[in-house]
Amino acid sequence: MSKIVRFIAIFSFLCGLSSTLWANETRWEDVSSIVNESKNSLNSIKVQNEEEYLKIEIEGKDIGKHTAVYLDIDDDENTGFYSDLWEHSGMDYLIEDGRLYKSLGRKWSWEHIANIEYKKDKNRFEITIDKELLEDMSDKFKIGVTHSGSDWKIISKLPSSKKIAKFPKVVRNDGFAHIRDLIEKAKEGEYDDVIYICVGDSTRAKDWYYGGGHIFDRVSRELRKYNVRSYLEAVAGYTAKEYARGFYYPSWKDTVSLIKGDGSHAIVDISLGINDARYYGGMGKAPYIKASLKTAIDNILRYKPKTNFMLTMPNKMIGLDHLVKEYREAYLELSKERNIPLVDTISNIFEGGDDFSLYRDMDAQDYGANIRIHLSKKGQDKVADLILSYILPE
Repeated sequence: MSKIVRFIAIFSFLCGLSSTLWANETRWEDVSSIVNESKNSLNSIKVQNEEEYLKIEIEGKDIGKHTAVYLDIDDDENTGFYSDLWEHSGMDYLIEDGRLYKSLGRKWSWEHIANIEYKKDKNRFEITIDKELLEDMSDKFKIGVTHSGSDWKIISKLPSSKKIAKFPKVVRNDGFAHIRDLIEKAKEGEYDDVIYICVGDSTRAKDWYYGGGHIFDRVSRELRKYNVRSYLEAVAGYTAKEYARGFYYPSWKDTVSLIKGDGSHAIVDISLGINDARYYGGMGKAPYIKASLKTAIDNILRYKPKTNFMLTMPNKMIGLDHLVKEYREAYLELSKERNIPLVDTISNIFEGGDDFSLYRDMDAQDYGANIRIHLSKKGQDKVADLILSYILPE
């Protein structure tokens, strides 16, 4: 280990327990970077704070050697290694080449306490630390990374500025991290053009009879607090097939018209498929619903290649389980195949016994005493709460 004063920038973030533990390979594609820069040899840092392990991924260019990771895990700048070149520094642990060191004081003095799991190649390395090795870990911690040359002179650091940045207190691996990060940046004023577009049918439309627009009203009202503008593209009777074909309003073409630039600041939330299953017979089976959704998404990506998509599974229909099965399967498969984050309303709200209080009473007159399709205000509140729990930053 080199003895050198390393000038690093520190970023702190509130961290919590990940809801998912990966048994073998760690999934990083659903985790947002703490910082992401391209001008230096160090490009990005990602962190997963799990129940038993703290996992860190570093990406860059030719960083296989002489890369050091510093951790202030007690959120106390008065303990651990200190240098007047650092902002609020108090680094308790140092990681180099798969070895974990503990600080012995304010000066440069470290004790090797363990070897840790360490995977690396030329442009990336991943660290896994058993949290039992980390003493006095608080619900806040700081992390800094430096990359040095063979002469141990620092080549780059992340972030490149000295400014301390704060991050969400929960690191969740649910696929929505990039969406939460985008909304957080809108709130902080870094972006002023973030938009949310909801695409749906009567279960989302502001229709005077079906009244499905309450979900959108709830979501858009909360997003306004984050400086995110919302748009609703939903009409009664609409299908995924019609949306994908582009001949009707609203179609994927109308969605494209709302999106600026390359789509990187747009969130498109699709909730279609109930009417495909109801009206199209054999063409309303899961493969066809999935194909229509994929076509619509691909059409949008052709013009707006960095659009952020999410899927909100249409609510369960009571008394029509054979139809529910089709669009549920379509959403589960599409989410997995295309790595699109999914709000699984059926598993989280409607699984188990049927709760008629979640549905509007008028459906009994329209479709039959034992059939329910459209949600009551109570049911819509549950869906809105679920959506917001995924997309809003902590």
